[in-house]
Amino acid sequence: MGSSAFGVCLLQVANGRIQVLIADEYESPRYLEMVEKVIAIIRGLNRTQVDQFYLDSVKIYVDAATHEFITTLKELVSETTRCEYIQDKMLYCKKHNLDLARYMDVIPVPFSTSAKDMLIHTKELLDYERPLVAINPKLDKLITSLRTAILDALGKLSKEDTSYDNVLVAFRLALKGIKVVKKEREIE
Repeated sequence: MGSSAFGVCLLQVANGRIQVLIADEYESPRYLEMVEKVIAIIRGLNRTQVDQFYLDSVKIYVDAATHEFITTLKELVSETTRCEYIQDKMLYCKKHNLDLARYMDVIPVPFSTSAKDMLIHTKELLDYERPLVAINPKLDKLITSLRTAILDALGKLSKEDTSYDNVLVAFRLALKGIKVVKKEREIE
């Protein structure tokens, strides 16, 4: 934080669609402002939702490189902040092909190993056979980012050539928690 921009994205799945509720980017943000922004979003969800199952299913995907931010969020949602536990759980889930979101609410995502897969996953969801992702036209930074997204020769997002690349990073992180299950047709 500080010199680079910070992206935030909030999704919900309803009526068989992925609805983008918040997608924004903040230039040169202060650390505490972004913590307050994320916590305000979480508290807003807690006030408007009475279904405890819904509240228990809120997951926050964060770039693993932002250690201090992850620790602060984990403290605020009463989750363990012990680095050894987090690293062990990440390794265990990777080794056994398990979803880390089953074990924690604030999920660190290492871009060094996940960036390309998240791009592929995002493209698959956006290009799904029927419209699956609903983006409000007012979320112009995300729409612009998607329209200007450029991949380099290695298949990574070219941040220099993509407008509002941090909101796209936040969108990709949020989509990481979305799994699409295709139903196979029954053969009669």
